[in-house]
Amino acid sequence: MNLDQLAREGVSFRNAFAAAPRQIPAHVALLSACDPRLARRILPEDVQVNQATLWNWADDAPHPAATFLSQGFSTAA
Repeated sequence: MNLDQLAREGVSFRNAFAAAPRQIPAHVALLSACDPRLARRILPEDVQVNQATLWNWADDAPHPAATFLSQGFSTAA
């Protein structure tokens, strides 16, 4: 696929906003379809807090990829 074809067939957004200003919470929101604050977790005091350990996908959070797969859509990544 070349760039001209992509431009013709693709979608362009003039205004797009992330759910959060940082990468991990923005991905959590994108992949869970939830506000990223719902995925924060409280860690034990002996766990060093960083961007990777601060976020957790809650068991009851939606899983859009699984929903899409169950409805016959192909997903990847």
